[in-house]
Amino acid sequence: MMNTQTPVRDVAGGHPRIWSVLERFGIDYCCSGGQSLQAACAQRGIPADEVLAEIAQVLQGPNSGPDLGRLSLSELADYVERIHHDYLKSELPSLRARLRKVIEAHAAEHPEVVELGQIFDDFADEMESHMMKEERMLFPAIRQMESGGGGMPLEGPVEVMLAEHRSADMALARMRELTQGFTPPEDACNTYRSLYQGLADLDRDMRRHVHTENDILFPAALRG
Repeated sequence: MMNTQTPVRDVAGGHPRIWSVLERFGIDYCCSGGQSLQAACAQRGIPADEVLAEIAQVLQGPNSGPDLGRLSLSELADYVERIHHDYLKSELPSLRARLRKVIEAHAAEHPEVVELGQIFDDFADEMESHMMKEERMLFPAIRQMESGGGGMPLEGPVEVMLAEHRSADMALARMRELTQGFTPPEDACNTYRSLYQGLADLDRDMRRHVHTENDILFPAALRG
């Protein structure tokens, strides 16, 4: 039973609808998920009981959504590939193209977009490599283990993925800082605005992606 002292990552659990509530309140359930809900709400100036009440309402609804914590390891790996990897494979090239256009047109007035482009390029390159390692090595090993077929030890590969998640979080934090929370300037053109909205969507998807792996899939896989 969750309460105000429950760690935020445990409040979030495997319920995407709870994630939406926490996101709406600006509560980080991913990389800062170890702190209690009370502490996270205090940082935001939000009553923790209000957040819990909204979560309870969402869970009582007729379409409360799936609980990812109830999926098998193979189903979780499939979910990550279908929902998050496919999203990244589609969006990263599109965002890269929009960034280049914005840099060409607006770098003189908004020089921060140059650093934004550099950070995004490094982030995108790392995520493309990250997904390949998961799809070709780690996820097949998890599926093989679950089927009883043995397979390679998971501790080392999981630790590498966790480190890459931390690196991605640092890159996204810097992108949020450079863009003032993905808020376009007043003179932004449509491409500029579309870019910032796309980066905001990317930021939200990455939080969900990392939470699903760090707090649901990987712990369950390591428990065997």
